[in-house]
Amino acid sequence: MCDYSLHLSLSRDAELGEELVVSRFLGTYTKGFASPLPKGEYPDCAVCLKPGTEIVFSENVYEEKFILFTGFIRKKKVGSCFATFRQIDLNNPCTHHDALEFDNGRVIKISNLVAGQKAFVIQLPASKSLSDKSSKVTVTTIELENVQ
Repeated sequence: MCDYSLHLSLSRDAELGEELVVSRFLGTYTKGFASPLPKGEYPDCAVCLKPGTEIVFSENVYEEKFILFTGFIRKKKVGSCFATFRQIDLNNPCTHHDALEFDNGRVIKISNLVAGQKAFVIQLPASKSLSDKSSKVTVTTIELENVQ
């Protein structure tokens, strides 16, 4: 999904094996995922993840923490590279919902990630299609080489 603040931006679904970058979008106050672009350019299309999509970052992930009453923002290490996309706080329509649940248990909203971090889509969620009384489930995964 793409967060409510990106609804006016062009968007498309993520693809298996795709490289993504945490990006700022022109005309919004939020961040999301986009395809890599040359430095200094703003993306014009958000790449949306579906709940359950698994991604791996190329390096340890950092989030931005706002320091109350100072106006300063500091970077804080998340302590993990592997995450699953989730939507949280759905009972509050006026907040960001897109988040990543990391394998160390931390849940961080995508809008709080530091821009410029690179990730790869390693698994898409299972898709379920129902017709009559039968169902079919398809799971798509990819293998990564040299993962440590």
